[in-house]
Amino acid sequence: MRFDHFHGLNKAGRSLVARRLGCHQLVMRVWPDGRQETIESDSIPLVEKVEVLGHVRGFYRRSIGLRHRYHLVGGRVLDEFLQLGCKNNHWHSGPHYGLALRKQGGTAVANSLWTDEKMEPPALYIEGLNPWARDLLLSTLNVHERVRRTWSFGRVQEFIRHEIPALKAVEELEELVDPTDEERRTGYRLKRYIFEDGRVFDECLQRVVCYGGDHYYLALAASGRVVRQSLWHQRSMY
Repeated sequence: MRFDHFHGLNKAGRSLVARRLGCHQLVMRVWPDGRQETIESDSIPLVEKVEVLGHVRGFYRRSIGLRHRYHLVGGRVLDEFLQLGCKNNHWHSGPHYGLALRKQGGTAVANSLWTDEKMEPPALYIEGLNPWARDLLLSTLNVHERVRRTWSFGRVQEFIRHEIPALKAVEELEELVDPTDEERRTGYRLKRYIFEDGRVFDECLQRVVCYGGDHYYLALAASGRVVRQSLWHQRSMY
């Protein structure tokens, strides 16, 4: 059975964009409705903003994943690019696709590059959330903030911003269970997404499709009810 295998970034690339920096930050926030709050923290995300650059086209499917642009603290920008794909002869039960990171000048981030080891197809595939839900996690909110950052080396920065990432935090929940075999370990822990404006969404299993291995399609639920827009369409599943 042959189909597209999308791996995204390697472990080093994922760790880089998830990194936090040690910094004391004080934020005075004013919401559009006039509410005010003060937020204090001792670390900040390295990535301040994420944009979608485009879709990754597969050999068997029109879209198998997304490429992103990461805006980092200090103004640097990293783009995802397709390092490995069907044109690079990385085939094993179908083509494998790996993304890496590069700087604005075109230089690749060395440890984000996939090496020559084989990308073996796993026994199961976590297909994750549909495009609508992924876009929701990358959405932004309009606010008015006065930000003061104090770095460990003594530098102080003060600035105003009017847009922030909507997603505030991600928590891990219980391990995803295969409904056909509750003793089978998937190794994937479902996520809870907490938004700055108070919204909370939990990942839940929508469907398992067996096609050269088990494919797990996830959706989002709010207050115990599945969000309709987060459901995968039948034609998008294997």
